[in-house]
Amino acid sequence: MSFDAALALHQQGKLAEAERLYREILREQPGHADALHLLGVVALQAGQPQTAVDLIGQSLQTLPRQPVACLNRGVAYQQLNRREQALECFDRALQFAPDYVDALTNRANVLLELQRPEEALRSLDRALQLQPDFPLALNSRGTVLRSLQRPEAALHSYEQALLHVPDSPELLANCGNALSDLQRYEEALERYDRALLTLPDPEIFRNRGDALLALRRADDALRSYEEALRLRPMHPDALFSAGMSLVTLGRIEAAQGYFQRLRELDPEYPYARGYQLFTRWRTCDWTDAERYRRELVTAVSRGAKADAPFSFLAVSDSAEAQLQCARTFVADRYPEQAAARGPRQTCRHERIRLAYVSGDLRNHIVSRLLVGVFERHDRQRFEVTAIALRSADNHPFGQRVHAAFDRFVDVTRLRDAEVAALMQSMEIDIAIDLAGFTEGQRTAIFARRAAPVQVNYLGFPGTLGAPYIDYIIGDRFVIPPASGPGYAEQVVWLPDCFHPTDDRRSRPPQPSRTGLGLPGNALVCCSLNNNYKYNGLMLDIWARLLQHAPGSVLWLLADDAATESNLRREATRRGVSADRLIFSRRAPYEEHLARLACADLFLDTLPFNAGATASDVLFAGVPLLTCVGEAFAARMAGSLLQAVGLSELVTYSLEEYERRAVELLTAPTRLGELRRQLEAARPSSPLFDTAGYCRNLEAAYEVMWERSQRSEPPAPIAIQTAPLLSQAAHV
Repeated sequence: MSFDAALALHQQGKLAEAERLYREILREQPGHADALHLLGVVALQAGQPQTAVDLIGQSLQTLPRQPVACLNRGVAYQQLNRREQALECFDRALQFAPDYVDALTNRANVLLELQRPEEALRSLDRALQLQPDFPLALNSRGTVLRSLQRPEAALHSYEQALLHVPDSPELLANCGNALSDLQRYEEALERYDRALLTLPDPEIFRNRGDALLALRRADDALRSYEEALRLRPMHPDALFSAGMSLVTLGRIEAAQGYFQRLRELDPEYPYARGYQLFTRWRTCDWTDAERYRRELVTAVSRGAKADAPFSFLAVSDSAEAQLQCARTFVADRYPEQAAARGPRQTCRHERIRLAYVSGDLRNHIVSRLLVGVFERHDRQRFEVTAIALRSADNHPFGQRVHAAFDRFVDVTRLRDAEVAALMQSMEIDIAIDLAGFTEGQRTAIFARRAAPVQVNYLGFPGTLGAPYIDYIIGDRFVIPPASGPGYAEQVVWLPDCFHPTDDRRSRPPQPSRTGLGLPGNALVCCSLNNNYKYNGLMLDIWARLLQHAPGSVLWLLADDAATESNLRREATRRGVSADRLIFSRRAPYEEHLARLACADLFLDTLPFNAGATASDVLFAGVPLLTCVGEAFAARMAGSLLQAVGLSELVTYSLEEYERRAVELLTAPTRLGELRRQLEAARPSSPLFDTAGYCRNLEAAYEVMWERSQRSEPPAPIAIQTAPLLSQAAHV
C-alpha cells in the first residue's frame, strides 16, 4: 500500500479516503510513524482532538524527533483546553527545530491563553525575525499587544499582516477591534463592514454594535446585536450588549428580556445580575425583590462582578458594600495605569488651574446646580477650564454654562489617553470628575492621572473606589466622620452642605393643579424621584399614609406605561384604589420646577434619596420628608434639610418616617407653616448661598493644592466658614 497515495489524497482534502489508506498501511506496518501522525491529523481535522492526541502520541513513541508531529499534537491539546500539555509540545518542537516559525507562533498563542503575554510577545518577535512577512505571527502579535493594552502597536501589527492578505476578514475585524480600543470608532466600523462582506460572523456584528453604541447610535447598535443573535442565539456578549442598548433607548421592558435570557444562559455573567434587577426596578417590577436584593448584596460583598456602582445605590445603603462594588468595577473596567502612580506635585502657576471634566456641561441638571459656582470662581486665584466630554448645545442655558469658563475645551473626538495627555500638557492642577459612574463616564482619563490632584464631586453620590481619585466632596452630614473608611477617597467636609445651587435661577409661575391632572383641594403627597428609587417598602408606607388621609393622592413619576401599570397594581394589592395614584412624565426643567410647587409634601425614598430633585423641591417651597441611611446616597436629602433649617423633617428609621408623615398629613396647617418657613429661610439659608458655597469650595481646592505643592499625600480636610476668607482645618 503506497503512503504517497494516501498523502496525496489527504492533501486533496479527501479525508475519508486518506484515512482508509492510512489504516491499511498501519495494518501491514503497525509502527509506521508517518501514517500514525497523519491519521492523527485527519482526526484533528474531523473534530476529534483526543483521538489526534493518542495517534500522534503513538507516532512520537515510534519516532520522537518529529517537530511537525509535536506541533500538531500541541494544536490538538489546545483544542482540548489542555494548555500546559500544548505548551510542552510546542517547546519540544522547538527543541528539535529552533527556527520553526509555526511552533513559535502557536507557542505564543497558548502563552496568551495562559495569561503570560510578555512571554508570548517574545516568542512572536523571534518568529518575525525569522519570517518578517508571516501573517499569522503578525496577527497573533497584534492580539498579544491588545492584551497588553498597547492598541496602537496592535493596530500596526494587524495592518502589516493585511499587506499580505488584504481581504482577510479575521484581520479586518481585528483591525476594527484595535481601532475601537483607540476610540476611533468610525474607522473601526469601516473595517467591520468590510470583514462582514465575506464573513458574517456573530462576534464581528457584536463588536460592530459596541462601536455604534460608543458613537451614541443605539438604534443601529441594537440592529447589529440582533444580527449577531440571529447567527448565534445564545451569544452571551451580544445578549448583554443588546440589553444595554435597549436601556440607552429607554426600552426597559425589552431590555429585561435580554438580561433574563443571559442569566438563564450564564448566571454569573459579569454585571448581568445587577442590570437584570435594575431594569426590573426601573419599571417598578418588584417580584421577589428582597430575595434578589439579598443575593446581589452577598455577591457584591464577596467581590463578584455582580453589579455596577450606580445601579447598586438603589440596592444597598451600606457604605462598605458600595465601596466593594466600586472597587471591583474599577479594577475590572478602569484599572490604574502606570502613569497614575507618578509624582503628584503640582506646577507653580500664578493661579490654581481647575478643570471640570464632564459630559454634562450643557443644559443638564449637573450644570444647573453648578453654573453659579463656575461663574463665581475668583479669577484672581483660579483659572477655570471646562473639559467637555460632549459638545456644547445651543440652548440658552448651555450657552450660559459655556460662557462661565475661562476655557471650554471640547474633547468629544479625543481618546481617553489623549484627553489625559492634553490636561497634563495644560498643567491642570486639580481635575474634578463631575460624572463618576453616570452616563457618559470616561473614568479612564483619571486612571491615567490627568492632574496631580483628582476629585470626585457631585455627579456620582458615592465613592468611586479608585486609587487614583484623591478626594470626595461632602459635608459632615452626608459623610459622617466615622464613615470615612467606607470611601476610597479622602473626605473633604464643606461646612454647610455638599450640594451647590444657582441663586440666579428664578421660580416659574405655579401651574394649576387641574392642568396636571391633580385634584384641586386634596392633599397631594409627591415623590417625583426616578422610578428605580421606588421600592416595595416605600410603597407599603405610602399606601398606609393614603389610608390615614382620606381623599389624599400620591403623585409619582412614571417613565412609561409599564411602570404606571405596575405601580397601580402594587397599590391595589396594598388596599389603595389605583385612581389615588396620579402619574406625570418627565418634563423640561423649568416646567418641572414649576409643577413641584403643586405638591403639599414630598416623600423621599430610601436607600437612594433625592439629590438634585430635593434641591428643586425645597427651592419650590415644598416641605420634604426624608429617611436617613448609612451611605452618601442615603443621606443627601437630610444634608439639604439641615442646611435649610428643617431638621425636623429628617428621620432615622422608616418607622419614624411614617409617624412623622402621619403627623404632617393629619395636621395640614403644619405643612403650611413649613412652607412659610422655607420661604423665609431661602434668602439667608446656606443651601441657597451660591457665593458662600463657592468660597468654601475654593478653600478646599486651596488646601488640596497646598498639600500637593509640599508633596504631601491627600488627607481629610474640614472647611470652616468665614465671612470673607474661608479657613481650612486638616483632620
